[in-house]
Amino acid sequence: RVSSETGAWTVLFHCLAGSSFAPQRHLGAGEYLMLKGKMEVRGGVGKGGVTAVTGDYGYEPSGVVHDSTCFVEETEFFFTNHGPIAFIDAVGNTTAVLDWRDILALAEPR
Repeated sequence: RVSSETGAWTVLFHCLAGSSFAPQRHLGAGEYLMLKGKMEVRGGVGKGGVTAVTGDYGYEPSGVVHDSTCFVEETEFFFTNHGPIAFIDAVGNTTAVLDWRDILALAEPR
């Protein structure tokens, strides 16, 4: 689901074990519900971050930076972001932006 009025978008992610998301900065708040698996955000609880497992709900405020988000096992989660996400390099420069328009384009049949 996308909203051109608010910029919010909602997706169902399916992530394979060993996969990860590139470093990113949330340009809008985000929230997730873990349906299956295990996700380590900002290195997981062992490194001061969050380890989310099946049934967990999480909230990420606007402006939060993730240097790593890793999936240590096959994972599915429902995710809503209330604005774009900026992918960043090692020094914090924006390399790409993902917004509701991109989500809509990805959802179109090929």
